[in-house]
Amino acid sequence: MVLWTRVVQKLIETINMVKSALKPGLLYLVRDFKGVHFAIEAATRLCAKIATHNHGCYVLKQCVEYSAGEQREKLVDEISRYFLHLAQDPFGNYLVQFIIKQKLGGINIISEFIGGYVKLATQKFSSHVVEKCLIYYPESRSQIVRELVSVENFEHLLQNPFANYVIQSALSNTKGYIRKSLVDKLQRCEHVRMNPHCRKIFFKSHILKM
Repeated sequence: MVLWTRVVQKLIETINMVKSALKPGLLYLVRDFKGVHFAIEAATRLCAKIATHNHGCYVLKQCVEYSAGEQREKLVDEISRYFLHLAQDPFGNYLVQFIIKQKLGGINIISEFIGGYVKLATQKFSSHVVEKCLIYYPESRSQIVRELVSVENFEHLLQNPFANYVIQSALSNTKGYIRKSLVDKLQRCEHVRMNPHCRKIFFKSHILKM
């Protein structure tokens, strides 16, 4: 109860900070523990704004973690509609990573990333999200690797300060033909192996079993 009280209070503060309008009387209800479900409903409606705030992303994480059943499903579904945007946000990416790590909503929650993995891999915040997809969603690995190896200037990805970690993660979390397609692509880029960002990639490609 104490935890929820703090969560609700923080939610109220965050909603005020983003200047979101609440129905008359709702503030009174959410200050009471019995009115917590109203707070989650408010968080669901305003999740796109709340998740991009430094305190708001923490609040939504708590709402996701401590809600249940249909209410949680509705909240996660609404958040997942903005996954592509939130994954690239300095604060929103933490919420996306949390949902991915908890495997909430099934494989469909990351469907918005299809076709955008290369862009996400080359950005500071969203590269962490792609790594989490590789680790926690085996079903996404073939799609991610396929998009990475299809890039015309693949060597640019290898030298990117963020994408190189995604490729390392792909090498560590794939096997069989999926990993082979990545290794084959790497073998054509031996000329960049001494780049500081590339050394660990080529090291992993040789020490890890196919």
